[in-house]
Amino acid sequence: MMTTVDESELRSFLHEHTPKWITEQEASLRVIAFPLTSELHERLAPFFGDTLADARISSVPMSSPAWYSDLLGRGVDQRDLLDFSNLVAITFNTAVNLLPDAPEPTMGLLFHEFVHVLQYRLLGVQEFARRYVDGWLAGKGFLDRPDLRYVSIPLERQAYDLQARFAAAPDSAFSVEAALQQETATA
Repeated sequence: MMTTVDESELRSFLHEHTPKWITEQEASLRVIAFPLTSELHERLAPFFGDTLADARISSVPMSSPAWYSDLLGRGVDQRDLLDFSNLVAITFNTAVNLLPDAPEPTMGLLFHEFVHVLQYRLLGVQEFARRYVDGWLAGKGFLDRPDLRYVSIPLERQAYDLQARFAAAPDSAFSVEAALQQETATA
């Protein structure tokens, strides 16, 4: 008899398996990824400092974790699992992957992804994954609107807010790290 997975079990499963998946994705992408161009590094260094020294960029198709099929087989609603295959970009710790068929990435998109690189550095993979999973699951009210569910994840909200701040004044440098730490302190 098949046992279905309730939300608490799903959360525990994702907390346990997501960090390992992130680490595996980062390792496989770093083999093929490139460091930032000197122009890109120079452009973003006033915002990120040395954070980007270890960042890499790749562009390969992504798929969702293999263990999704196990969860679906146990009755988890597909809408409760983030579909990684359609994301224009995704960051795995220090590795940013851009969807190959997507338009040329904007500076804003790259800025957004590098905010995630810094979030990983500040939180660690385990805590980043926990917060991301919890943020996604908290958006269950947007079950049929994955776009709204995605942007309601607090880590994404931070990245979008900082991306907007950058877009509004791209030549006015600010410390992304200080902004993230200030937001964490007041949350």
